[in-house]
Amino acid sequence: METIFISDDKVQLLLVPDTELDRLLLSKLSEGGPIEIELVRQPVGVLGRSVKDAIIVRSKSVNNAAKTEEL
Repeated sequence: METIFISDDKVQLLLVPDTELDRLLLSKLSEGGPIEIELVRQPVGVLGRSVKDAIIVRSKSVNNAAKTEEL
């Protein structure tokens, strides 16, 4: 997936799908309506590896629409 950073009045991230899998991923994320973005500051386990200084992008739902605890 190609990523493009745009910096004018505000910083934006544009994700451009390269493959059908990329398209399906973006489609699935957007199906739930609005999305939320969470900053990961401390190491957390994701799919068997430790990740930090990352951003989680996920669909907003009733369960996670309430303010979530910072990771």
